[in-house]
Amino acid sequence: MRSKRLHCEELEGREMMSAAGLLSSLSGAAGSVTANLSLFGYVFRDRFEPDNTAGQAAAIATNGQAQAHSLHTSTDVDWVKFTLKERSNVVIQTSGRSGDTEMRLFGPDDSTKQITYNNDAGGSKFSRIEQRDDDALEPGTYYVKIDEFGQDATIAAYSISVKATPAPLADKYESDDTWQDAQPITVSGGPQTHNIDVPTDVDWVKFELATTADVVIETRGASGDTEMVLYGESAAVDGPLSEPDLAHPLESDNNDGVGNFSLIVRSGEASALQAGTYWVMVDERGNNAVIPSYTLSVTALALGDVLVTQGKDGLSAVIRVGESLELNVPFADTFSHSAIYVGNGNVAEMLTTGFAITPLAERYAESARVDILRDENIGELGQKVVDAAMQYQGTPYAFAQIGVFARAVLSPARPARVESSLVFSLYKAKDAGPQRMICSELVARAFADALLPIQVTPWPTLAKIKDQGDEFALDFTSPTMLSLSPDFERLNA
Repeated sequence: MRSKRLHCEELEGREMMSAAGLLSSLSGAAGSVTANLSLFGYVFRDRFEPDNTAGQAAAIATNGQAQAHSLHTSTDVDWVKFTLKERSNVVIQTSGRSGDTEMRLFGPDDSTKQITYNNDAGGSKFSRIEQRDDDALEPGTYYVKIDEFGQDATIAAYSISVKATPAPLADKYESDDTWQDAQPITVSGGPQTHNIDVPTDVDWVKFELATTADVVIETRGASGDTEMVLYGESAAVDGPLSEPDLAHPLESDNNDGVGNFSLIVRSGEASALQAGTYWVMVDERGNNAVIPSYTLSVTALALGDVLVTQGKDGLSAVIRVGESLELNVPFADTFSHSAIYVGNGNVAEMLTTGFAITPLAERYAESARVDILRDENIGELGQKVVDAAMQYQGTPYAFAQIGVFARAVLSPARPARVESSLVFSLYKAKDAGPQRMICSELVARAFADALLPIQVTPWPTLAKIKDQGDEFALDFTSPTMLSLSPDFERLNA
């Protein structure tokens, strides 16, 4: 009988097993990315094939996790692609037991525009491309082409990885690394955008207060961990110039803000800030990471400012889910409570126990996030808004109104079901009008009574209920509706 031979050409044309399965069977320990993809001298296609053009490029993560590939013929070419959402330092490298790769980087968003090339790196026959600092990569999609150097041999197995780390450019306020270089920030002027462009970066700002004020200083961002220190003027300095009392900071904070960001609330008779010059220092907690972008704000509360908050409990989350569903707003941008700043470190609000005057610091302590809103037309009417709110002292909470909101969530776009429900009947009998209130109704009625009505977009389901009037609209104003009003501007970070 004639002996049979296994020809490579015949084996390549047969689907004896999947490349992915073969990789698993030959790799040994789980997670190995340099498995020997050869059998009797034959090199198998890797599981990402076909990836021989930029249009076929396999997506690769940017967290450094390696992908296992092979160059199964001498002319084989592998393409991978990755996307950056922010300016980044990037390291791309291949490795393996044996072989000689060359690598080309293209982009951004253009697979024909070559950025750089590498063959051998650090004495190895494998490749490494590093783009960092001044050569860091801007946001966009990038393409990497890998082949065997000389295209005269196969590579049974190699790995490729992409590691990206943020590389922000210095923000427009630099240089602000010392108190002497502190940049001015406008009180109640809205957020400034900064970054920590290197781990040891420090940002300084300074602000002036003409009179005593309740002040909120805050940082926020998509990612990062700030710490913040507030300084007052040094009493030891004579003359027109002033400098911070670095030995005696007024207050510092790490994580009292949203997420890992910072928050300082100075309010009430004991801690409101007096007239004078103040400095704020912000850096990255630990000085071991960059922060691509963060905002910083200094807000001096004014009479009639509205606070919309996200509570920390489960009920708050339930309320926000309803707001998100009815108003088509991302959950992260919804709110569950609202209050009015009435001066002297206090806010007026409706709690389940009824109308209450609550210290501003307490309202912050009980909230995961607080946005400060100011009516752009309020002018000198702040006191009238406060007086209007204070006339509702003793008003009980409108539980039936909350029930109507809940019924609307359960019956979306079915106003007739809401109107025919028992809870709607209870609302009409007990809660309609100012006899009982919810938190955002107090805000809406105070502004309406001060002849400064707030324009809001109602919940769609409730907007379709028949025989609505001004009273109904005030009753069913919600915290997120307030936050979306074109009459308000947000002041804090």
